[in-house]
Amino acid sequence: LASPALNNSPLSKYIVGGKPITIDEAPHQVSLHVLTKGFQCGGSIISKEWIVTAAHCAEYPPSYYTVRAGSTYTSYGGSTHKVDKIHIHPTYLKYIDAEAPVSDIAVMHVKTPFKLDSTRKPIAMFDDNEKCPDDSYGYVTGWGSDNVNPKTYQLHGVAVPIYSTFECKRTFFTDILDKSEICAGYPQGGKDACSGDSGGPLTVDGRLAGIVSWGEGCAQPRRAGVYTEVAYY
Repeated sequence: LASPALNNSPLSKYIVGGKPITIDEAPHQVSLHVLTKGFQCGGSIISKEWIVTAAHCAEYPPSYYTVRAGSTYTSYGGSTHKVDKIHIHPTYLKYIDAEAPVSDIAVMHVKTPFKLDSTRKPIAMFDDNEKCPDDSYGYVTGWGSDNVNPKTYQLHGVAVPIYSTFECKRTFFTDILDKSEICAGYPQGGKDACSGDSGGPLTVDGRLAGIVSWGEGCAQPRRAGVYTEVAYY
């Protein structure tokens, strides 16, 4: 029924209906690469040494991961950083163990600190228990599938309306919604995160509000995208 943003696998989600952007428009964005598998997920810089991503993107040992920062593209440019520590939220349940991921959030520590500049910047986060304003829009960025290309090597972004839990259940067929999640999307479909975007940011007014977690298909009518709510943790 529900799958993480990795297209029916525990690792993916792509931007559908968005537009190409450059890394200086989202300098907190990083791409996450897994040994032998290549690019798998997105993430966000939160300090010189830490990124935040989805827990379902962080299930391998730290030595399997490389973070690319400061690049518009997944395959070249910017800087690469090995991961040496991963902390997955202790209440995380993967989609195999639940109807959908729960507490889908993790942080990773990089061995070599990020050199902060116009293409590599920590993002401010929502405060504890802060909620997205009513009728607000979020902005999702990533390198996931766009429903045309299996992978988009250039960074893309798309704006999506955010719904309260009540409005989400009334507007969409997405009724699996934990209190620690954000619901966003268009009832008519057409714009969404998708496979490969998992772990990436949902920002509201330039601050990190959510993390791409799961959805039922990509940009399908009456199917919302679901994001881990950062302020809950």
